[in-house]
Amino acid sequence: FLEDNHPYYSELNVLNCFQAVKMFSDDLSEKQTFYVLSGGLSQITNNLANSFKKNKGKIYLSHHLEKIEYDDSKKIFTVYFDNLGKKAEKQCKKLICAMDANSLKNIEFLHKNIKELDSVKTQPLLRLYQKFPTKDNKSWFSGSGKIVTPFSENKLKFFIPVNSQTGLVMTSY
Repeated sequence: FLEDNHPYYSELNVLNCFQAVKMFSDDLSEKQTFYVLSGGLSQITNNLANSFKKNKGKIYLSHHLEKIEYDDSKKIFTVYFDNLGKKAEKQCKKLICAMDANSLKNIEFLHKNIKELDSVKTQPLLRLYQKFPTKDNKSWFSGSGKIVTPFSENKLKFFIPVNSQTGLVMTSY
């Protein structure tokens, strides 16, 4: 019953019980309010990157990570990478690998040194934003709340009106 009526696979089949109960009661509550960030969500990552750089952090984009080594006596990481065919290495005292679980599992150093890596699971989610025609600042879904569909009958999981005056909705599969 739950799998057919709850739209997200990972909450029922992957998440641990303690976190699932907290999430269902807090994060996915019908009382939860959603917001739109004017200017787009990329502002979040752009501001985080700017703050990181202001604090003397360095971000390397378009680099293929080849290997990580750690010198325990010096407490220094050496990172080897390929930057569009140009081999390079960098050393640092702290290293952040901001990647999905599958990418992290491909890094031999992490696989050998972090046992908890198998506890990180990646589950797919496709969100689509669609805009429907409006008339007199009303859309066909005006007055509707979030709609959850039985997954066994329909691949559409959620239909969430974002702004009925502009006709904007979010759906997930």
